[in-house]
Amino acid sequence: TVGTAPGARIVGLKVLDDDGNFQSAEPILDALEWLLVNAPQRNIGVANASLNFNSGGPNPAVDSAVNRLVDETGLSFVVSARNGQADGIPVASPATARLAIAVGAINVFDQVTAYSSLGEEPDVIRPDIVAPGGSTTVGRLVTADSNQAACKSFARDDCVFETDRFRGDYRTYTGTSF
Repeated sequence: TVGTAPGARIVGLKVLDDDGNFQSAEPILDALEWLLVNAPQRNIGVANASLNFNSGGPNPAVDSAVNRLVDETGLSFVVSARNGQADGIPVASPATARLAIAVGAINVFDQVTAYSSLGEEPDVIRPDIVAPGGSTTVGRLVTADSNQAACKSFARDDCVFETDRFRGDYRTYTGTSF
């Protein structure tokens, strides 16, 4: 199986705990500092961050670190706008950073999905760009699924986990990160 960028080299930086959460900005700030120091030597041109602070809105320390990283290295910092619109939660850091590229999701009708978060004008006009994220009614996206249990819905706080039938299989999902 070949992905859309078969020549890409990937460097993974873990910023979430084993449950996919974080309690503070420190792991993210550590990863941004690592990128600032190592991106030029390792020829890293793009950082893709599919994470946001759950409460929505900006985190000044994270946004400042993202802006510094992009400004000093020329790296493109691409981040999910988040899946919070259905719950009234706006785009959150690091997608609120001025130099970040916040990506939102569109459905099969080329409309921003009901789950993909928006910025709060006039402070943050986001997303910057949109791409297919799947529709909850038609046009769900197929993705690799390497874990044993998965959340049925990423857009809601009432996540219900289901046990996968096969580990390392594929499943359909919707989400801004897709």
